[in-house]
Amino acid sequence: MKLTSETKNWLSKGVAGLCLAVATCSSLAQTAQNPQGFDTGKGSWIIWNGWGMQGFPLDWDYSMDSASDGNSGSLRYQVPFTGASGEQFMTFGTLANRWGWDGGVIVNCVGAYTNVSLNLIVDPSTAPTINNDYGPLEVGLTTDGWGTIGLGTYTVPLSATNWTHIVWPIDPTLANLEKVNGFYIKMWSNGTFTNTFTFNVDNIWLEPVPTNAPPTPPPTVSLVKAVNGLNLAAAGAGQYDRQNIRTVSPEYNWVGKGSTPVSYSFTVAGYPGADHPNFEIHTYLIPLPFDPAVGTGTIDTGSAPDWNQTNCIFMELQNRADGSAVFTFRWKTNSIPDGNGTYYSAALGILTDTNGPLGTWTLSFLNDTQVTMTSPSGIITNFEFSADKLAGYKDNTGTALPLYFYIGAKPQDSGNIGLSAQVSHVKIQGAGTPIDQNFLTQSALDSNIWELAANNGTAGVQVVPQNSVWVNWTLPDAGFALQTNSVVIGGGWKENTNATLLLGNHRAVLLSASDKPGTSQGFFRLLKRQFSKLQVLMPGETNAPGTVTGKIGTPDAQFFGVPFNVTVNAVDDTWHVITLAANDMVTITSSDDTAVLPADAALVSGTKTFSVMFGATGTFTVTASDTTDAKKTANTGSSTTCN
Repeated sequence: MKLTSETKNWLSKGVAGLCLAVATCSSLAQTAQNPQGFDTGKGSWIIWNGWGMQGFPLDWDYSMDSASDGNSGSLRYQVPFTGASGEQFMTFGTLANRWGWDGGVIVNCVGAYTNVSLNLIVDPSTAPTINNDYGPLEVGLTTDGWGTIGLGTYTVPLSATNWTHIVWPIDPTLANLEKVNGFYIKMWSNGTFTNTFTFNVDNIWLEPVPTNAPPTPPPTVSLVKAVNGLNLAAAGAGQYDRQNIRTVSPEYNWVGKGSTPVSYSFTVAGYPGADHPNFEIHTYLIPLPFDPAVGTGTIDTGSAPDWNQTNCIFMELQNRADGSAVFTFRWKTNSIPDGNGTYYSAALGILTDTNGPLGTWTLSFLNDTQVTMTSPSGIITNFEFSADKLAGYKDNTGTALPLYFYIGAKPQDSGNIGLSAQVSHVKIQGAGTPIDQNFLTQSALDSNIWELAANNGTAGVQVVPQNSVWVNWTLPDAGFALQTNSVVIGGGWKENTNATLLLGNHRAVLLSASDKPGTSQGFFRLLKRQFSKLQVLMPGETNAPGTVTGKIGTPDAQFFGVPFNVTVNAVDDTWHVITLAANDMVTITSSDDTAVLPADAALVSGTKTFSVMFGATGTFTVTASDTTDAKKTANTGSSTTCN
């Protein structure tokens, strides 16, 4: 017999009792308002974080509607920017449109939704930014559990004083798309707005896949010879995602070395072209925090110490559209954490080299306060790092604080996401244990010297050995796997297991000489796996694609009357788990007629855990069947003993 326990949803008056077919409901059953047309009010939209501008007006505007509907309205922002570089705002609203971060409607977007779109109009009274536009607006999705999924930024043009329709595509490979509950809108002014930014937003829409949409074309593959060295890739989804390494030891402070110069230098071997300006390589000098009452603190390996810490020297190298490169000395001393406004209020040193970013860039402290910057062409600038600025880099006795050296990169502009630069050499002299690291002779980071402090971990930072190649392919690629072979016809195709990088509009994997499929030739293909059957894993078993049974391990014995978890996977013919659009309903049965079995439930991105309890002793099996598509083969798990 099949015993199930039901949970009742108590509906308050006026609340609809239906959920979207693709939604999982918790708490009160609700429906999504999609698109959000702001017909009678602003609903759940609130200011999540104002970074100093928490109280700016966020209102419903009944007088403005993108379709000129007198019975509707729009969401109106009046953001009081003043020109400070750290000014930002972030707002959000939920699909249920009831209250902040309501988890009542949770939508699985994978394979079901293609874009987020909205209509926007800028009040003509708003003055443009200093860049002669209306700034970079970022839109993304919020998720159950206080998470966010960034979809990118859009630079609002001057023409947006008329209603403008903007679309942000949803990459189906992004993490956490199966638990979306709303939208967010944010902007960082970076000092480009000098007065209030007023605009309206209407018809925020999570766009479903059209029923008559043509098939998505398969991805295409290309090969590119890799540049040898430390590869710093803009592998994140955000324009400010930082990809860094830092010294394992915080022994690299220049303070107190007397007349012994301390220098920090790096050599650039590869850089995005002038058609992608403002890509950034940076170095950070971050001292450990100090409090006289408790002593010296610690710093974790987060990717943004320039933002999170109170003291930082920030050396910024950026390329320019005219082919030149600019090396800038920025700093903050005893500043508030979670901010970087002082970096852009003034720069002590700016060095421009018309020959571009390639070559060696050096920062030297001749003593505690006298500083020199040198470009690859030998151009030099000198300045003083005065005592008031120096205060954050030593303790109350004047002793140098422990200090980490970081080197990394970030795209800076959204158009640079997916690009990368290569550093061939890093050298530190005069402070701590000297570093003279030649990445051209390395195949991996030297863990005795470096550790990751990157937004995207190993995806954003890789040491590229000699004779390596990048295999690139276009997006979308959901469900596809890269395979290699030394011959084009016949068997021997192997699935590549190297880590892949999501780089803007494409994906890439690095193959070293030993990874290549053949000595004189190699072939590459992308194979899309199809959801054809279910897999049942009992406790003690693990999925093992490519094997005869598709699993390894031996089922653990269970006990009469004690619940245990069974994992059900959507798999292809070779037992690889399928995550894309694998959300079928599954029913559980057992050879034990007295077992207590779970209610039918949907797979979430290809997997689901079900609770089962045997009601007798003996040896029994558990079977999973697909009730959405009878063509998907059911699966019976391994025989399991119940004591």
